[in-house]
Amino acid sequence: SQVGDALQFTYNGIPSPLTHVHYDIFELNLERFEYKTRVSFVMDVNGNIESLTVLLEPTVKAQVFTHMPDLATT
Repeated sequence: SQVGDALQFTYNGIPSPLTHVHYDIFELNLERFEYKTRVSFVMDVNGNIESLTVLLEPTVKAQVFTHMPDLATT
């Protein structure tokens, strides 16, 4: 989400800043856990975010979160 001029990532109700790194890559700083990682966004041809990939646990494969359409609007 956007908060003022900055982007924010919320995980389990905990907001964390997102900093742009390169193209669709952002750095996620989970300050509460003293952990930094990168987030990669995938967009469709219209610029809508389809999914994001993030390594939330250093010992586990990166997780892919896919945007699901709002059933109320389809």
